[in-house]
Amino acid sequence: MLEEADGLLRVRLVINSYGRPERGFRPEAIALKRGEWAQWQVNYRFADEDQWRYRFGTLSIAYGDANPGTPEPAR
Repeated sequence: MLEEADGLLRVRLVINSYGRPERGFRPEAIALKRGEWAQWQVNYRFADEDQWRYRFGTLSIAYGDANPGTPEPAR
């Protein structure tokens, strides 16, 4: 979910939680300034026809012009 206001981009990761326990360790949202970027890596599981399925996903997002060679993403 993305929301832009006051020169910041608010980014919130929304994952379908069906079949998995709620995890409290993920941040509610992060705010990026222009030129910043962030990367989330998420390992999650879900139920599908009486089986557990596992996925690992990576989301990389930049706000405005960002140099992908920047050593540290925003946290």
